[in-house]
Order: sequence, then structure tokens, then C-alpha cells
Amino acid sequence: SAYQNALRAIGPIDDVASNMAALLPGEPLLARRHYIERGTMRYFDLRHTALQNARDTMSVVSGADGTVLLVLPNSPEQQQAALDTATSLTATSDSLVCGVTRPVAFLAPEVLAIKCWEWVRDNTPELSEDSLGAEEVSRQLHEAKRSLVQQFSAISDLRRSSALEVDWFHDGEPLLIEGGLVNELSRICDDRFHDAPRVSNELVNKTTISSAAASARMRLIEGIFRHDRTPLMGINPDKAPPEKSMYLSIFAKGGIHVDTGSGFELREPPAEDPLRLLPAMSRIIFLIRQGLGSRVSVKDILDDLRRPPFGVRDGLSPLLLATVLKMRSHDLALYEAGTFIANFGALEFLRLTKAPATFEVQYCSVEGVRAEVFDRLADAFVRSVTDRRPVLLDIVTELSQFA
Repeated sequence: SAYQNALRAIGPIDDVASNMAALLPGEPLLARRHYIERGTMRYFDLRHTALQNARDTMSVVSGADGTVLLVLPNSPEQQQAALDTATSLTATSDSLVCGVTRPVAFLAPEVLAIKCWEWVRDNTPELSEDSLGAEEVSRQLHEAKRSLVQQFSAISDLRRSSALEVDWFHDGEPLLIEGGLVNELSRICDDRFHDAPRVSNELVNKTTISSAAASARMRLIEGIFRHDRTPLMGINPDKAPPEKSMYLSIFAKGGIHVDTGSGFELREPPAEDPLRLLPAMSRIIFLIRQGLGSRVSVKDILDDLRRPPFGVRDGLSPLLLATVLKMRSHDLALYEAGTFIANFGALEFLRLTKAPATFEVQYCSVEGVRAEVFDRLADAFVRSVTDRRPVLLDIVTELSQFA
């Protein structure tokens, strides 16, 4: 009786696509092959939308690496219009894969069943005192949703090796799916993030790392600033803390902490660059030097590393930044809230990870007519540096401490 009341209250479903879009699950799609081969987990948001809501659905911001948008037309006429919309949408975003399904009006009975059981659940006060009746409504609602998903899966092709029922688009062009949609998403990630580091360490190569991993990363950063001349950056070789796996999978495997015979030191990756660390590290230096002597926000640097073609995860980027700051410490000046930091180390970097927007980096170089003044100041102030030619920050640090 309650179900019959629901049928009369709801009436026929005219816009099947809009109602379906709100009922279908938006599960993430993992670029699995890309993750296995390159070590970084990247995923696409799956969104369903009716044709008239396609642009609004795309405007929703998420933390995913891309979006798979399935446009659901009600009729063949809407299907043709959806093909044009998919072409224009994907032409403006290389992170979007858009698919147009066949008309979904034939799924009206499944959509109506879900809407009716939801109406029964929400508009039948007797269910509050009838546990058996409430359980039956819940079971019927679950079965109706399962039936809709099953029927829609037959035409969406998300899990099949070929995609014949959906017209797919990417970069404003038709997209031929070979080997399944998920495999195609991996290929897109390969192209978009071709300069991304290839670090196979799930503790740190993630967007959000655990508190234990963050503590381990901080201990490793402390080793970068304080123990870069010692093996394993001061980590006990007889123990296996989490920071040791980070060191082995990044610094040892990447060839950036090497034994020179007189001690260990941090160096740029070798020519073969097994972990593809050099593009991201070079990008950090480029952004700082691009400031032309002005200060560059650390937050802007980290934001740039997140974007293609680097796509560096938030767990890994502080380690790369700390390595660059240590390697180029004589060329880079650090500021916190506008104040020059004469001795930048692990404690200062801990504050940087908490509030990167308050820190700035400045590239310091001496060229042209300033070189003679620099040499005179170096002779007068810098006497402790004997293993290399004094650089600008040596003098600035001495002057700051003197002042």
C-alpha cells in the first residue's frame, strides 16, 4: 500500500538522466599500471551527469589527478548534443576523460523503483515501530540500487577490455580504448606526469602521509642537514626504522648520497637518473633563479611541483626541497616572515613544513662590478672557509652576526 502511494506521489520519471546521475556511485578509478611501473598512486574521479549539468559537474574541485565524466543522454537527440559537449569540454582540460553513453531512458523503471522505496522509507511513520517492515524496505531499496548499477554497468564499459557502448573523448579528440579504460588512464598519466619522480615507497610517496611517516621523514631531514657527511645520514645500520627505508629507496637508490672516499656527500643524480629525481630538483632551482634576485615563496614552489609534468606528492616534495637547500646552501638565502635566517637547519625546516607560506628563498649571486667589492669583503670577513671559494652567503652571514 505504501509503495502504491509512492507511485502516485512521484509519478512517471521524465528526466531519467538527471535522476540516475544522483543515484550512481562515484568510485575512484586507479591508474593501476602507472602505479606499478612508476611508484606513484594516481586516480581519477568518476562522475555521472546529465547533459544540461555537465559543465557544472566539471566545476567541482577535488584532489584527484583527473576526472572521468560520463554524460547520460535521455534520447538520441541529446546523445548527439552530448558528443559535441564532450569534445569542447575535453579540449580545455587535459586531465578530463569524457564519455557519452547510449540513451538511458530505458532504465526509467529501475530509477522509479529506487525513488519509490526512498519515498516509502521517508514518508511511512509506521516503520519506526515495525522493525520487520523497516528491514524489508531497506532490502528492497538495496536491491533496486543494485539492479540499476548492474543494468548501467552493461552499457558503461568501465570494467571491460573494450569500450563499444560509450563514445570516449580526451584532448578534444575521440579516444580509442584498447585494453580497458583503466589502462588508458595509466597511459594518460604517463604522458601528463612524464617528469615525475619514480619512487617506490608508500610511506612517503603519497599526498597524505601518516603521523608516523611524517616523524620518520622529519628525522631523515634532520640527517640531511646535520649528518650528510656520514653513512646512512646517521641512521643506525643495525636497526630498521621507517626513515631507513626512505633513505634506501630515495637517496641510496637515486644516487644522490654517495661515498666520495673522504666521506659521504649529497650530489645531483647521476646521468642515468634511475629515479627521475633530477627534473623536479632542477625545477626547484629554476623557480628560485627565475626570481632574478627577488624572494620566491616556498609555497609557490611546492604548488608548482604538484602540477604536471612533475606531479610530486606532498609526502615526497619536502625531502626534495630539503636536499636542494642543503646542496645549494651557499647560493640560497632563506627568510621566515621576511627575516633572513643566518643558519637554516632541521628545526627551521620543521617550521617550514608546518607553514610554507611564511618562508621565502632567494638566489644569491655575485656578478659584474659587484665581484670586486665581494672579493674585498671576503678577505676582510671570511677566514673560516678554506676548502672552497667563499660565496655571498658566507659574507652576509658574517655581517648579520656582526650587526
